[in-house]
Amino acid sequence: MCRSGSVLSQHHPDRQRRRGQQPTQPHVHRRRPDLELRAADQYPDLHCGSEPGEPGPKAQKNIRVPQYEKTIQTAFREVADALAARSTCIDQVRSQQQLVDAAADTLRLSMMLFRARVNDYLPVLMAQQRLYSAQQTLLSLKQAQLANLVTLYKALGGGWNEHTVATASASPGL
Repeated sequence: MCRSGSVLSQHHPDRQRRRGQQPTQPHVHRRRPDLELRAADQYPDLHCGSEPGEPGPKAQKNIRVPQYEKTIQTAFREVADALAARSTCIDQVRSQQQLVDAAADTLRLSMMLFRARVNDYLPVLMAQQRLYSAQQTLLSLKQAQLANLVTLYKALGGGWNEHTVATASASPGL
């Protein structure tokens, strides 16, 4: 088998040329300009900025640098805005949570006074209304906080996948 491989390689046109012999199949290596022109017509002409009126590579680079700088500045501004909004959201949620806790205490005390027959039921109803209103506002603020978190992820260039959702829900700042 090894001999047949070496015998085949001796008859290869490239090996024959190196030894100064004419290939055994000269028609395969003959140039055909007519075929080359037809093949060249099948492909589009590509001009790299050499057309009249089109900017060359240097001009394109000079145009792209300010666009790049503007994109970077916009990204920094979006991140800074999202971080500032996140800080505000966290403060608002914390304050509203304190208001919900106070309203829950008021409701608990109103119920104790009603059960002790010191007050009628109207203060209990009013305390329930304040608690439910405070809880509804807290939920709206938490929703805004989550929306801000998504905005922050987007501004930082992050994607949205299951790992991101699990990390966001486990975050203690929420």
